[in-house]
Amino acid sequence: MANNELGNNLLQAISLPYMKSKYLGSLRRPRRKEQFVVLKSVARGERSKEIAVQLGISERTVKAHLASIYNKLGVDSRAAAIVIAAQRGLLGK
Repeated sequence: MANNELGNNLLQAISLPYMKSKYLGSLRRPRRKEQFVVLKSVARGERSKEIAVQLGISERTVKAHLASIYNKLGVDSRAAAIVIAAQRGLLGK
């Protein structure tokens, strides 16, 4: 019984940080802020590669941000994302 309890405690200690980073990571503010920058850059007509260079991230990360933005806005294209973002006042002035 003591061995089983020790094993469970060890499993929790190992998996808890992973679970927090995996499931709570999307709630971190820096990522959200970066997504707004990507959205505004797309609205200005910048390409993924240009945005990546500007932000110092990979083009793949820009595309991941775009996928997340599309999901949040319920769209499937850059043009639709810009329209919806503008309608919701997300692009500022």
